[in-house]
Amino acid sequence: MNRNFSDLLIVSVLAVAMLGLALLGWDGGVLRLVLGMLLVLVLPGYALTAALFPEPTLPRTDRLLYTVGLSLVVTILGGFVLNWTPWGLRPATWAVLLSYLTLGGCVAAVVRRPVLVVAPQRAALRPSRGQAALFALAALTLVGSVAIARSEAAKHPAPDVVQLWILPGNQPHTARLGVITKGPTAGTYRLVAQRGGYTIREWPALTLNDDDRWEETIELSARQPGSGPIEARLYRAVEPSNVYRSVMLWPDEDQKP
Repeated sequence: MNRNFSDLLIVSVLAVAMLGLALLGWDGGVLRLVLGMLLVLVLPGYALTAALFPEPTLPRTDRLLYTVGLSLVVTILGGFVLNWTPWGLRPATWAVLLSYLTLGGCVAAVVRRPVLVVAPQRAALRPSRGQAALFALAALTLVGSVAIARSEAAKHPAPDVVQLWILPGNQPHTARLGVITKGPTAGTYRLVAQRGGYTIREWPALTLNDDDRWEETIELSARQPGSGPIEARLYRAVEPSNVYRSVMLWPDEDQKP
């Protein structure tokens, strides 16, 4: 009897479909959600189980346990590996890793699957003690990985963002200066606008809150000393001598090629 590869073909097609959705950046809605769940919980474990146990005599209950358990183990371990790489934990990297593992398992299963297919034994869906222990081990691994991930995430909080910007003003001989903050960035800052070493305007105690936006227009009088670009420098009160952010603007009349 010829070998039957229909199940491995379906698994491979689903893995390739999810990989294509992730690399193309298409949202996909419900389809992407379903494929993503299959890629995390089913596909890699099924392919690896088919490669490790090519004989069809493996009971269905055991095959189901190995499929789910290996999928969880591969996903958890893959998360740790991706976290150490420059690409990090992103949907595209997850899709590439799990899809390649699934396709690799399918190739190995094709090579190892026997020519003669033996009718599998029907087994009642009653997990034995060993199967229950395997499920418990998979659950403990999942809970432990989530706890470790939360702990690591707490050690590396999202970076705070403070953006300083300067643009030409709406009126001639003016410039718009502003600061945008994201995250827990509340504090006191000092802002200085200079041109050619001469101070145009200074804000010695600029108070900014979390997720705040500050903006003001400054006038550029022709009688002011200095020439060249306008430079704005932002200092934090905790480090008053270190420039925290700086931007430059060439006025239209002094625009350089």
